[in-house]
Amino acid sequence: MGQEVLTGPQTAKMLGVQEQTLRAWRVRGTGPDFVRYGGPKGRVRYTLEAIETWIAGRTFGSTSEEVAMPKPRTINRSTVRTALDQARGRRE
Repeated sequence: MGQEVLTGPQTAKMLGVQEQTLRAWRVRGTGPDFVRYGGPKGRVRYTLEAIETWIAGRTFGSTSEEVAMPKPRTINRSTVRTALDQARGRRE
């Protein structure tokens, strides 16, 4: 696959939300895209790319942009890396 894959707890910590919130988003289809291994009851994982895309789609320069058609903006990959390291318990 070649992509970095995170668990639900790692993803929730990275996004600053509870695991329950991440599960609710998954049910409603409003959270980051996910991968399920092992069938309908299998383990859920999130690719770093899917998380970055989801964050970029919710990034705005002002509240008026949020109400208008949101335009995806690029995000700083090092910020995502730092959050990922913190979610894994690494400290600089």
